[in-house]
Amino acid sequence: LAFLLNRSSDLFPANFFIWATMNSADQGVFPMDTAFKRRWDFRYIGINDKDEGIQDYKVVLGEGEYQHKVYWNELRKAINNRLAEFRINEDKLIGPYFISESVLHNNDDFIATFKNKVIMYLFEDAVKHKRKELFSNVDNPNIFSKVCEEFDVKGILIFGDEILSSLTKLDIETDSNFNSSIEIDLNSEVDSIEENSDVEENSNASSELVDTEEENTEETDGD
Repeated sequence: LAFLLNRSSDLFPANFFIWATMNSADQGVFPMDTAFKRRWDFRYIGINDKDEGIQDYKVVLGEGEYQHKVYWNELRKAINNRLAEFRINEDKLIGPYFISESVLHNNDDFIATFKNKVIMYLFEDAVKHKRKELFSNVDNPNIFSKVCEEFDVKGILIFGDEILSSLTKLDIETDSNFNSSIEIDLNSEVDSIEENSDVEENSNASSELVDTEEENTEETDGD
């Protein structure tokens, strides 16, 4: 590679580009030499850039009285705002696709990923020294398994009321509504079947009546 770079004017055309990305929070690349950096063009990408693709995804978190349905993107931004209050650097905030968009199609997948990726990242890195403040509604915020266990039950309330109060609360479609719609459809089908059965019975009765009348007519003519 060094040989090719030294002869770049001979080997590479003027329209040849190398694209690269970096996270300045990664300590392995942060102390980058200024002389090297000035040979590149840098462009800043904001923490909320391109978040239009996840605006409409909703998730249901928590159980029973703790259950809430919210927009994932709103929850992400609310967590970031809370981190900003703790003076956490911007490059440690959660980006739009920290959770893959494919995961957002299934609520169970989202819950598992949120625990294993978001909570773990917050616990081990972003708020390593402020766990008690962020997970303010967890009995023992310094034990990861306890945070996850309480998340299963309390959902976003593990963060206390500060984050929930900034979110749009949505109605939760219950299974009972779904089942009642099925019952309506089934009852409609049953009614339709019964109506068709009644029509067939009436038709058969009419046919039998016609046959009886014809037999009576034939007997009268024979007499």
